[in-house]
Amino acid sequence: MMLLVLALAVWQTVPFVGCPTDGQAGPVAAPTGGPVRVSLPARVAAELAYYKGGQGTGVLAPRGWQCFESYDATGNGLVVRPGAVSWGMEVEGPAVVAEVRSSGASGRFTVARVIARVFPEFQWFVDGVREGFDELDLPSGPVATDVLKRRGPRVVEYRTLGGMDGLGTDGWLKKEAWPIDGVVVLVGETPDLVRVNVRLPERLRWLAPFVLGEAVRGAGLALVPFVECAAAAPAARDVWVPVTARAAGALAYYQSGLGTGVLGPRGWQCGELSGSSGDYLVVRPGAVSFGAAPIEGPVIIVSNWRGESPARWQVGQVIARVFPGFRRFVDGVMAAFETPASEFPSGPFPGDRLTYRGDRAVIYRTEAGAEGLGTLPWVRIARTGTAIEGVAVLVGDAPDLKHVSMRLPERLRWLAPSILGAAVEGEGKPVK
Repeated sequence: MMLLVLALAVWQTVPFVGCPTDGQAGPVAAPTGGPVRVSLPARVAAELAYYKGGQGTGVLAPRGWQCFESYDATGNGLVVRPGAVSWGMEVEGPAVVAEVRSSGASGRFTVARVIARVFPEFQWFVDGVREGFDELDLPSGPVATDVLKRRGPRVVEYRTLGGMDGLGTDGWLKKEAWPIDGVVVLVGETPDLVRVNVRLPERLRWLAPFVLGEAVRGAGLALVPFVECAAAAPAARDVWVPVTARAAGALAYYQSGLGTGVLGPRGWQCGELSGSSGDYLVVRPGAVSFGAAPIEGPVIIVSNWRGESPARWQVGQVIARVFPGFRRFVDGVMAAFETPASEFPSGPFPGDRLTYRGDRAVIYRTEAGAEGLGTLPWVRIARTGTAIEGVAVLVGDAPDLKHVSMRLPERLRWLAPSILGAAVEGEGKPVK
């Protein structure tokens, strides 16, 4: 199984190669450009060039190869190989293929097919594509012979074995004896799809992890260490997250045994607590324990509440404060608990500053000493002289609630937008 390891990488330059492009609206001239900066070891950069088409698709591949980009209503595709490349050909032998597929128009079918294989958290997108297409044939679950490795909420790397069909042959590459290494990345809230497949001769196969790693980096993600909170000896691996390289240098990704995850400063400790209604993940500089008293000092708390459990009371309280489009859920909660409207909250806390990210996510700041989303009793963060920042995200049809609240020390407060933005990007959420 290939591993995306970019150790000992420093900034290098590789040659730029412009690729001819053709598609629905006719040919596009090959772009021109100077050397491209990449974060790779020198011996790796010496073997590679950056190939880019007129529609913007770009990828690293061995130097001296030929390339061609095609485009249509589904998106763009770039093929790089040792010999000539033409539009619509089935690619045999060594090749690097990069695709960008839009989740709008016809591209949504390709995006849905990949999501159905390896991104179960985004099943809502597949369900939406199926609406109106009763006979649409979409897969369910991974190809049995593909070797998969999840490298973050939106990144899956894989190997399609030689002579087998799989994600690697779901495109231009023809099934052959050589294995295909690849990666799929979901980008944006819609989401769009980036996929890169690499089939290299044995003497060049060591380059595949670097080609794929730079492709993920080019999609706007960076590597951070992974910390498994439930393990006595955390797994030594990295994950891709949507943050800048500077932020990635100060962050790690903490994950509970139930799969709840959040970014936090490196070197902190974490612990989890779960029940029938939801689960907590706590990340802080010192030892983690769960008691009745709210937590003081620096801390990040992730709470997941299920909308169809007794925790729908908590979910309803947050919806009543910041998600007016889901009033029907609140009405159902008040009826279930026989609570009059006069005793249920309505509208935001005066001490909260809100920034909406669509109709299902809101980033907030509860000012120092004030009452707000950051100090709700079940959040378990004490009211002190320091502001609390967080995000509330509605997930699924129930809906469930993911609530991230944090208080960071002043020297680390610049990391808050990266932590909260990644929390929003990591959730699959239907557009209503």
